[in-house]
Amino acid sequence: MRVAHRATGGPILRAKKLFKAKMPMTARTAGSSASHRPLWDATMRCLPPAVPLFCLIALTTCTNNRSAQFNTGLSPHNFVVELGPVDLPASGSDVAEDQPRPMKMVMPVTGWMHGFTIELVDKDMKPVPQELMHHVRLIAPHKRDLFTPVMLRVVGAGSDTRSVMVPRILGYPLHRGDSILVSAMVHNTSARAYKGVRVRVRVYYTDDDIWPTMTVYPFFMHAVPPGGDSEFDVPPGHSEKSWESQPAIDGRILGIGGHLHRYGTGLRFEDVTAGKIIWQTTASSDTSGNIINTPRTLFLWRAGVPIYANRTYRVVAVYDNPTGDTIRSAMGTVGGMFKPSQPWPGVDHANHVYARDAAEEYGLIPARPMHDMGGMKMSSHSH
Repeated sequence: MRVAHRATGGPILRAKKLFKAKMPMTARTAGSSASHRPLWDATMRCLPPAVPLFCLIALTTCTNNRSAQFNTGLSPHNFVVELGPVDLPASGSDVAEDQPRPMKMVMPVTGWMHGFTIELVDKDMKPVPQELMHHVRLIAPHKRDLFTPVMLRVVGAGSDTRSVMVPRILGYPLHRGDSILVSAMVHNTSARAYKGVRVRVRVYYTDDDIWPTMTVYPFFMHAVPPGGDSEFDVPPGHSEKSWESQPAIDGRILGIGGHLHRYGTGLRFEDVTAGKIIWQTTASSDTSGNIINTPRTLFLWRAGVPIYANRTYRVVAVYDNPTGDTIRSAMGTVGGMFKPSQPWPGVDHANHVYARDAAEEYGLIPARPMHDMGGMKMSSHSH
């Protein structure tokens, strides 16, 4: 069975009172009235890949701009969200002027999300280079992030992320009627132009009554405070950049990994209150300082590492810059899987950091180009 969803309306946010602009498209079920959940920024790569047990139902091409399609039938089920099309001229800037408009869609199913794939195609439905994708995000607009007051990133993927799949014993909860905000940013610095580029995100899920599944949520934490750019400058020599915060709820971290840019040497995640290091890793790099790998760690054997809402935690990014000059656009992020022990908190609409985040993600104000790790991911790539 295939149910097609078309973007037809606009969400209503309190952020609109602060930022006046054209609202994004909203997906509706055919014949229904307007309705009001990033798995991991590929966080789950830390786990063994799960092999799909059944053939996937083929995607039917969307003929309408900014639309979503849902394909259900054989297990594991999947649905496809499609953004675009947009034209990308040759030799463009790092961020293209023409961007896919964000779309708010209504979740048509109840179950567990286990993974996703991302592909880019042109007007003839032919694949185009993955490098054209700056980032893709699936956001739960009604839920907040664990360590910051922004909206929860369920999926946050960059050009180095093509697919993520996790074992069925773990999953992010999906509920029929919940909303998901889908956004993407593309760019093209190559000598070739591309017409009608579409971004497709296929999400895999299982029904809630088929498999016993442990509820997990993504978390991430940058080495800089929220509300601004996630990148920072690195001075010559050895330096450390850090930021600290308290989580919104108690729970346990099941797996953790990190992300660094060129000349990054290590990451630490610390319990400031207890005065101890929870996790640290040393990145491997090539002779030019490009990151090859940032090792990840699983805590499944000990049922996870406990995290408490009344404690302060810190992420530290370590850099050794041999160039003699200040390096721009460095980054330090930790992220992973979190098993909550309390109900997940909603967003605070009155918070100014939330308001700025919502306005950017809904397209009310220009988004800052950043390499966002928030969501289902724990991979690293070189810069």
